[in-house]
Formats: sequence, C-alpha cells, structure tokens
Amino acid sequence: MNTLFRTVAVCLLVKQELDMNHQRIGRLENLEPLTKVERLYCRWNLIKKIENLDTLVTLRELELYDNQITVLENLDSLVNLE
Repeated sequence: MNTLFRTVAVCLLVKQELDMNHQRIGRLENLEPLTKVERLYCRWNLIKKIENLDTLVTLRELELYDNQITVLENLDSLVNLE
C-alpha cells in the first residue's frame, strides 16, 4: 500500500472526507476502497474525464470545479449527491 493511499485511508476513517485539491491529478482512479466517503474535493486539478466514481455510493458532496472536464460517465449510482 503506497503512502498516499495510507494517508487517504486514515483521513477517511476519521472524517469521511477526502481533500485532493491542488494535487495535479489527471485522472480519477483507484477510489474503490473509499466505500464510506461522503465528501470528495478535487478542485484545481487536471482532470479531463469524470469516471470511476460509481462505487462511491455514499458520496454526498463532490467538488470538481477548475479542472479540464469534457466527459461525464457513470454518475447514475451516486444517488446521495446533494
């Protein structure tokens, strides 16, 4: 398990929140273990495609502004988004 994922896992156990703002992320991936996350912040990154979020069914808040998004996929399972 890499250091970033361990840090993410610890944060989620406490807050159910993941802040990945300003991380130069180009793609949303490997989020499947985050089964209890309620708030995901990925602002100011390099994300072009909204994908791989379909397993985050507990997600209530998703912030993706200031990216390079051109494609949205697999958001139907995110029924708790507010």
